[in-house]
Amino acid sequence: MTETLDFSELKAAGMLPSPKGVALRVMHLCQEETVSLTELASAIQTDPALSGRIIKIANYVNPNKSRPIASVTIDTLILIGIHAVRQAVLCMSLISNYRDGPCKLFDYEYFWSTAIAKANAAQAISQLNRVAPPAEIFNAGLMCGIGQLALVTARPASYGEILQSLPAAPVDIIMQAELERFGLNQRDMLVLMLQDWGIPRLFIDAMYYHEDPISSGFPENSRMLRLTYTLQLSALLAHACIHGQEDPALIEQLSISCSMLDIDREQLELLLEQTSMNWMDWAKLLNVQTRRYNPRPLMMPPIKASPLRSEPVMETVQPATVALRILLVGADDSQRILLGKFLTAAGHSVTTTDNGLTAFGMATHDLPQVIISDWLMPGMDGLKLCSDLRKVPAGSKLYFILLTPFEDERRKMEAYEAGVDEILRTPINTRLLAARLLAAQRIANSNANPSA
Repeated sequence: MTETLDFSELKAAGMLPSPKGVALRVMHLCQEETVSLTELASAIQTDPALSGRIIKIANYVNPNKSRPIASVTIDTLILIGIHAVRQAVLCMSLISNYRDGPCKLFDYEYFWSTAIAKANAAQAISQLNRVAPPAEIFNAGLMCGIGQLALVTARPASYGEILQSLPAAPVDIIMQAELERFGLNQRDMLVLMLQDWGIPRLFIDAMYYHEDPISSGFPENSRMLRLTYTLQLSALLAHACIHGQEDPALIEQLSISCSMLDIDREQLELLLEQTSMNWMDWAKLLNVQTRRYNPRPLMMPPIKASPLRSEPVMETVQPATVALRILLVGADDSQRILLGKFLTAAGHSVTTTDNGLTAFGMATHDLPQVIISDWLMPGMDGLKLCSDLRKVPAGSKLYFILLTPFEDERRKMEAYEAGVDEILRTPINTRLLAARLLAAQRIANSNANPSA
């Protein structure tokens, strides 16, 4: 029996999943370039349940366990990070409203567990290939399956009949059944929903084709094709985290996807480790079960040469002309790991810490030649760290690079007046970072050979 669905009618009837109320307001605020942290904190405080979850997340990442956080303040938001707040709000809104439903044959818990794994995998990959801002691609990974959830939500009984008639069927068979039953499938519904939410077409197209990037027809070496393969790889990594079985088909797909993104075996192992760790952390925060099926280690595939292109997407790491002592400071664990690997591969000596106060002590004791620091950090932020270091002998000659999401001229002037040497916008372009470090290498070489 065919029951053609009309998106406008479903939306008007409130039968489609979407962020609601305060959560929607918070997401819009987080997207504004000149977001006011005071306004953002006030908006979150109007929803006690949302405030409680944000406080829980803040205490989860709070380095000072002896002083638990009890309210949503500007410091709380800085501790978590604006992008992470947006991610958490989107997750909590959709999961809290649609984590269960009347379709008994649809595994809502498994759906959300997989979505969270995809989101974390996509974000980890984007920090390698910089194909999109990590927060945006996190949301893309999270929403890749939202079209199926929409059909389940709109027609739970009918969708249950499809699942009952096609147990354990692959997604292409399921989509064909959706099309015959509803006049559209989950990918069609995905596009309609994301367009309604105002998601950029770039991400909509990548999500639509991520299960079969070659069918997209996107130009070779284009950003669109890399973004689509990034989302495909995120889905494969999510599957590997949850199932972890030695599936020859999965291993073959991983090999192809990695080759298209110039990801080598060592990077793939790191991505799988990061995805698994972050998936478990986020799922715990959101009270989503992380069930594993056949939890055996995945046999890492050999990475094949790309069949579609000869030029690499990512630039290779060039060895530094002068090895530097670098202190890397930032609250984002994934960013520290990836930047640390990049800098170490270039021949530099790298130490890391996750907060400004510890960094100040390390800088005055270990005397690094370069500090690369996030601007936004709990306690002492990157700007204060630089300003304070410039007041002591140990910090007067070091080269300070500040990483920031801000672009406005006022903040740039504030940074330079505090003694910052270079400003780099996140997400980091590693080629640009390497270029900026050339100046630090010249200074280090000059200090080592003052008569030269």
